Amino acid sequence: MEFYRIWLRNQAMQKSNTIVSHAAPGQLAGYLFQPERALFHLAVAGRGSMVGIETLDDVAVVDQQGRSIREQDKHYTSQRTPLAGRNLVMLVQLGSYGSF
Repeated sequence: MEFYRIWLRNQAMQKSNTIVSHAAPGQLAGYLFQPERALFHLAVAGRGSMVGIETLDDVAVVDQQGRSIREQDKHYTSQRTPLAGRNLVMLVQLGSYGSF
């Protein structure tokens, strides 16, 4: 009976570790992608421009005249093609910006 309880506990721990271990790397990669994009905008933006992370959008640039660039950044850790036409997340994001 003791062996069975230990086995059940180990099974539960393995399942909980499996669930947790797959969620964080992709999310972390997405958050770390935003500073990379912000640094790019800092390098190419004109003098007096402001660059923000998680302000107006994921990354935003506002120049001296008040014009803004709002960027939604997505980072994929999957081996699948992220820009495929069947990618629902991409299509919803494009749809949120209006019709083309």
